[in-house]
Amino acid sequence: MESQVQAQTEQLAHAATHDPLTGLVNRSAFIDACAAQIAARRAATDPGDVVVLFCDLDRFKAVNDTHGHDVGDRVLEVVAARLQTCVRAVDVVGRYGGDEFTVLLGDGVAVDGDVAGGTGASASTSRSRSMASTPTSA
Repeated sequence: MESQVQAQTEQLAHAATHDPLTGLVNRSAFIDACAAQIAARRAATDPGDVVVLFCDLDRFKAVNDTHGHDVGDRVLEVVAARLQTCVRAVDVVGRYGGDEFTVLLGDGVAVDGDVAGGTGASASTSRSRSMASTPTSA
C-alpha cells in the first residue's frame, strides 16, 4: 500500500511539472529552473550568465487549421524530441505553451571551442537552429 501511495505521489508531481503532450517540463517548472540557475549564478564566485532560448513555431496555426490538431500535436512532439537531442544533460528544455518552447542552457555562455560538434552552450544553440530548419513530416 505504501509503495502505491509513493508511486501515485510521484505521478502527481510529474504531472504538475511536465507537459502531458511532449513530456517536457512545463512553464512553471521551467521558470523554477531559471530561478534556481539565477540563484546559483549569484552565489558562485564566477557567476557567468544565464542563457535562455525562446523558440516559437512560425505558421503553426496554419498547420492546425489546415491539417487538424492531431497533426499539430505530432509536430509539437517531433519538435520537442528534436530539441532534446540538441542539448546537453545540464540544459532544460520546456514547453512554455502552445507552440512555444524554451531552453535553459545549464552552464551559461561557456563555449568549448568547437561550436559545430562541441558540447558548450553555443554548440547547443547552433544545433537547435539546425534542427529548426529541418522539415518534418507529421
